[in-house]
Amino acid sequence: MRVLRPDVQDSIRDIAASDIPTLINWLNGFNQEFDYPGKRPINDEIAALFFSRFIDNASQAALIAERDGKPIATFGFSILPHPWTGAKVLFKAFWYCDKAAPGTGLKLMRYVEELCRAGGVEQIVISSMTEQVCKLLERNGYLPCEINYIKDLNT
Repeated sequence: MRVLRPDVQDSIRDIAASDIPTLINWLNGFNQEFDYPGKRPINDEIAALFFSRFIDNASQAALIAERDGKPIATFGFSILPHPWTGAKVLFKAFWYCDKAAPGTGLKLMRYVEELCRAGGVEQIVISSMTEQVCKLLERNGYLPCEINYIKDLNT
């Protein structure tokens, strides 16, 4: 377990099955905050299965930042070889910070960057659905590379 802020007992650890209800609550809250293409109600059972796939998986992982034992941020990712070069690339799957703990999501992202450097990961790919996060990423050295498009085949 890594200590994030010793003054308030912040730490980082791998997610556990016991974190899944919190992750689902955060996902539902995020989903209610704004509209986006392809938006649908969250199926909690499917979301639980999704999050469970990041536990004890060789190519996917997720971290939880917690304060005094309470989850306050999460970052889930996959590490895959780049299809052209074979270089290790981290792809963000989910990233969320509780509004009660501003700045913790950024600290968690920086921790993931440290892990990547130590593990030989050459690139990090993070998508965002909000302008605020896009600006945060750019302030932290991320550059826009591709535009994501979505086509909802159920409409």
